Amino acid sequence: MSTSIIEEPDELLDCLLVPPPLPLPGQPLPHKEPQIEWHFAERSPGDVADYLAKVGLILDDIASGKFYKRPGKHCAYCDFLPVCLGDEKKIQETLVRIT
Repeated sequence: MSTSIIEEPDELLDCLLVPPPLPLPGQPLPHKEPQIEWHFAERSPGDVADYLAKVGLILDDIASGKFYKRPGKHCAYCDFLPVCLGDEKKIQETLVRIT
């Protein structure tokens, strides 16, 4: 399942790609193609301001060295895995410090 945001001329919509359901053994697939479900949401300017304030706090924490670990399957794809593992050699080889 994946999500994306598609910009339409007048509004911003959230789009959810739904994979076809798995049939019971011996039954045919109800449809072979994934279907798109549209979910409409409205956000006020205050909601956007709150979100941006939270993003700012997280950015400040990361810049000051507060980087909280939340281990999971996604760690295999993370560019910062050497930081969590404390692998100084790999950090020096793969990461660049922006000042």
